[in-house]
Amino acid sequence: MSTQSLDDLALVSAFKQTKDQQYLAVLYNRYHLFVFGLCYKMTQDTNDAKDLTSEIFMHVMEKLPDATISFFKSWLYSVSKNYIYSELRKKNKIVESLEEKNWEEFMEFDEELRLNIKEQNVTLLEQALSNLKPEQRACIERFYLQDQSYNEVALHTGYDINKVKSYIQNGKRNLKIYFEQNQNHDE
Repeated sequence: MSTQSLDDLALVSAFKQTKDQQYLAVLYNRYHLFVFGLCYKMTQDTNDAKDLTSEIFMHVMEKLPDATISFFKSWLYSVSKNYIYSELRKKNKIVESLEEKNWEEFMEFDEELRLNIKEQNVTLLEQALSNLKPEQRACIERFYLQDQSYNEVALHTGYDINKVKSYIQNGKRNLKIYFEQNQNHDE
C-alpha cells in the first residue's frame, strides 16, 4: 500500500512507530497550504507565513511522537495556532482576538461538518447538498469532500478566493441548518 493512500491517523501511527519522515512528508503535502493559510491570515505577510509554515512542521515532527490525536487536522490547527501566537508575542505583534474567534469557530464547525457527513446517510447528505446554491455546493464539495484548499477551489471553480470563502461559509451555515432541522424531524 502506498503512503499516499493512508489516512491521516495511519500516517501518524506509522511515523510514531518508525520515525520515518516519509509519513510526515505525506501529511505536509496534504496540509502545508492549510497551515500556510493560517499563518498568512494571522501575520498578513507572505514571507513570515512561509517561514512559520516550515517551522511549524519541524515543531510537529517533535511533538507528534508524544501526541494523542483523534483528528489530525484539528490537532495541527491547534499546534499551528499556538506556535504562531507564540512567535507573534515574541515579535510583539498584536493578534486580534476576533480573528482567533473566527478561526476557532471555523475549525469547530469543520470537524462537526465532517462528523455529520460521516454519520448521516448518503441520501441525507445528497439532499442537504442539493438544497445549496450551485456555487456553495461546488465550493463545499471541493473543500470538504475533496480536501482542496481555498486556492485550489478558486483555481478549479474560477471564483475569486474571497467569493470561495464566502460560498463555503454560507454553505456551511446552510448545511448546519439543514442537518439540525432534519435531526429535529427524526426525533
